[in-house]
Formats: sequence, structure tokens, C-alpha cells
Amino acid sequence: MDLRRWRWDESSSLGVAEVDDDHRRFSLLLQDLDGAIVAEGSGLDIEPRLRAIAHDALGHFDSEDRMYEKFEYPERARHARAHEEIRQILREQVLRESRGADEGVSRSLLSAEELKILLVSHLLYEDLPFCEFLKSRLG
Repeated sequence: MDLRRWRWDESSSLGVAEVDDDHRRFSLLLQDLDGAIVAEGSGLDIEPRLRAIAHDALGHFDSEDRMYEKFEYPERARHARAHEEIRQILREQVLRESRGADEGVSRSLLSAEELKILLVSHLLYEDLPFCEFLKSRLG
């Protein structure tokens, strides 16, 4: 599967409304980004979209982390560590929140393709086991 081309549809449903709603919204943000790229948008058109996707992902991770605790997900520590690794990448390479000794040195932004692959792979390979666990607890 080409992770750069992933789009949410009913076959993408993980069966947990809150998570599916987040993924559906994420897919719309990706489509908006792709539209700007196809229209050969400038960095001025693309960077705000990358930032919107990063902020959306951060909110999604916060929501999931709360769900892990609430439902005592056995893999919550590992999954939360994965979230933290991605949060750090998003903050430093997309949102540029990290400031330090190299403040004057230009850090490259995560490319649109790299961002999509990072987040879609997490969605497909990390969120699915959590949703399966959650459905077994709720069902």
C-alpha cells in the first residue's frame, strides 16, 4: 500500500467512533495538502497545511493517550512512547517549537511526503491494535 495515497473511507473504519472521526478529519487535511501541492502551491500555501496536520495529530495523540489510561490498554506505555517520538518530530521539524544553541541554524522542515508517511503508518499499524482491544472491551 502506498501510504502517501491513503484516504479514509468506510473500509478504513476501525469501529471506534472517536478514533474514526479523527482519522476521517486527518484524511481531509491530507486531501487539502495534496490539492495545494497539485496546484503547485508555494511554501506559503503548503507550510500552513503541514502545521494544521501536525496540530491535528498532536490533539489526536492526546485523546488516544487519555483513552489508553481510561481503558487500561496493556500496550499503552509502548504506544505512548511512539506518540512522544512523533510529537518531538512534529514540534521540531514542522512546528519548529524547539529552540536551543542552534537557534540561528536553519532546520529543514519535514517534507509533505515524509509527514504523510510518518502519520499514516502510525495510524494503520499502531492505532488498529488499540481499536481491536477497545472493541473487545466495549463489545
